[in-house]
Amino acid sequence: LNSPTGVIEEPDVGVHEVQLSDAELTGSLASNYYYDGMDGVTVTITTAQLGEIAVEVYDENAIYNKQEQMPEVTVTNGGEVLDPEHYTLSYSNNVNARESTADNAPTVTVTFVKGGNYGSATDDTVYTQKFTIHPKPVTISGITVSDKTYDGGTSATPNYSGIDWTACGMEDGDTLSVTCEADFADKNVGADKAVNIKNLALGGESASNYALAESGQQSTTTGTITQKPVSVTWSDTTLTYN
Repeated sequence: LNSPTGVIEEPDVGVHEVQLSDAELTGSLASNYYYDGMDGVTVTITTAQLGEIAVEVYDENAIYNKQEQMPEVTVTNGGEVLDPEHYTLSYSNNVNARESTADNAPTVTVTFVKGGNYGSATDDTVYTQKFTIHPKPVTISGITVSDKTYDGGTSATPNYSGIDWTACGMEDGDTLSVTCEADFADKNVGADKAVNIKNLALGGESASNYALAESGQQSTTTGTITQKPVSVTWSDTTLTYN
């Protein structure tokens, strides 16, 4: 018999029947016989041992939104990219914004189930990789300042009650606050005077899940400086008739 071609229909771990093709009898007496097939040809595929495993997490778009973040993952075995069918993924600590270097960082767990195509025939093989969930950017608007009486200075008192936090980008149910510094453009009396806003800083219970957007923050508003009342005191004076 020559060397026929064998095909396995399901090339996973286990015992499989081999389908033979292109089989022919050879030898000096081959013409006196004919090939009637071969039954019961099987092959056993065993679990492939794992080499150097690398887990890469694509977390660029993992941004806090109060939902679980499950970024895409690539697993390589000795540099060869493995098909996701060979392992399972599970995620933990994957809602709040945290850096991958934090103790309780978001983590993806890669499990090669025992007896599968890769890993161990007797025990699950597990790898973990930390990743980053990025804070959600917010853009602050709606800050006003309180009117003040002339005091020779330019400082203004911010008022934050007009901020619509949902419009700023905050998720429903979260709590944020903001502080800033505000200064009138000059110290003189006037209505609807320009006020500069600077040094915004987020606070509140949910602040760790948010960050100020790099652009678009409120930088100005208007306010009024009113005249300062003064009192004049007259001192009695005695004059000699002249």
